[in-house]
Amino acid sequence: MTATGYDDVLEFLVASGRRIKERAGDLPDLGVAKRFLTEEDLRIERELHGLIAQRFPGEDFVAEEEHDRGARGDVHWVCDPISGTRTFLAGLASYGLVVARVVGTEPVFAAVYDPTMGELFEARAGAGARRNGRPLRVTTEPGQDGPRVHYNLTYGYRDPAEERRLYEGLAAFDLYRNTNSFGVNYCHVAAGRYDGFVALTKDAFPEVAGALVLREAGGVFESFAGERAVERDERRFLGGAPWCTELLREVVAERAS
Repeated sequence: MTATGYDDVLEFLVASGRRIKERAGDLPDLGVAKRFLTEEDLRIERELHGLIAQRFPGEDFVAEEEHDRGARGDVHWVCDPISGTRTFLAGLASYGLVVARVVGTEPVFAAVYDPTMGELFEARAGAGARRNGRPLRVTTEPGQDGPRVHYNLTYGYRDPAEERRLYEGLAAFDLYRNTNSFGVNYCHVAAGRYDGFVALTKDAFPEVAGALVLREAGGVFESFAGERAVERDERRFLGGAPWCTELLREVVAERAS
């Protein structure tokens, strides 16, 4: 039943992603207490909550919008209905629909769908990670321009001085920035498009799924403190291919507050 339930979740993400792709750039921002919220964020979260309740009865559901609270119970789901809503509002690529199932502190199933590229990333604990059914693997060595590192920086990060110090330290790498969903960017690291990442976030919703996809592709995902579990109140993460992660730890140790 669980495998079928996972398949139902994947089908939901793809169907919802294809629908919202047609609305990207044409919806108002409904955010009041916080910015970047659309009616599609709410619809996806509500419908996914209903699906989880039906297919996985008794398991808790935590999500960014209407279910933003601590998990209740040993088994729970973590959802970011549209990771990268700011990008979705602007009609740009890439945003994503992100969900993970967690047992204890470990994600055991994760999925990230990017409608703009038609890419479905998924991972199951101990079974590897895939993009549209094909296995993912992190890089084994740097490219000709050195380690390719992505700097994920949220809008309005709480510590601008730390943000600047890290940027200056990462400038020695082949450094990239974009407005993509953080969840999508973690999957790009898993796919070998980047060697590693440093992330300064506003919450820790897409990180739960991103952690499993990256680890199942042979990579590392951890907090600045080196913790494996993605804690609700953590905002700083790094990882990637193991060889690149070692280099990023050195930068963080020197530059982070």
